[in-house]
Amino acid sequence: MKIYKIAFTRPNQTVAFLSLINNALAAHVVETYMQCEPIKLVAMSTDISDDLLTLTLSRTFATDANALEFSTDAQIVAWLDAHESELAASGITRTAGLSE
Repeated sequence: MKIYKIAFTRPNQTVAFLSLINNALAAHVVETYMQCEPIKLVAMSTDISDDLLTLTLSRTFATDANALEFSTDAQIVAWLDAHESELAASGITRTAGLSE
């Protein structure tokens, strides 16, 4: 299994995290990665650090190839890219990557 994580770190607690709700993107993820045979996306979690500054979204995939597909999915990448200026303006940094 492979995990794809996206972490958002804000400069302080007065800065709001980016709204992560996007119905079209959620439907795409469900259809493409969860309602398929064999299933590609097997678990999801959201965690916040003890200091409340870092929000981490983790997606666990059945295979390395599934995780790579998700990390390069055009709709996922476009959604992330569309929020770059908003993140920069608020001082929030974003890191993403694959891990075991």
